[in-house]
Amino acid sequence: MIETSDGALAALGVGYSLFDNPRTGRVYLIKTEAFLPLPSQTPLPTPLPTPTPEPISTALVIAVVILVALGTVALLVFVGAGLRVYLKKRDESKSP
Repeated sequence: MIETSDGALAALGVGYSLFDNPRTGRVYLIKTEAFLPLPSQTPLPTPLPTPTPEPISTALVIAVVILVALGTVALLVFVGAGLRVYLKKRDESKSP
């Protein structure tokens, strides 16, 4: 975002949607009306630096992997038990 010579604010950005090609987007230029009084001659403060994300800890990655593995095992046990019950009931219903 910048202050223009007439005292307005202008911003430029690129927008993407789910339907856009990942290599393309829409460019947006937004400009406000000029402010009164005329723009000041003092420069705008410098923007804050963009924060850099901290790396994910190894312990967190290991915990997530273990939880996913346990969830997978629990799902397999649940499906296997349900299949055994289904097959047992099916065999009982076929018996005369």
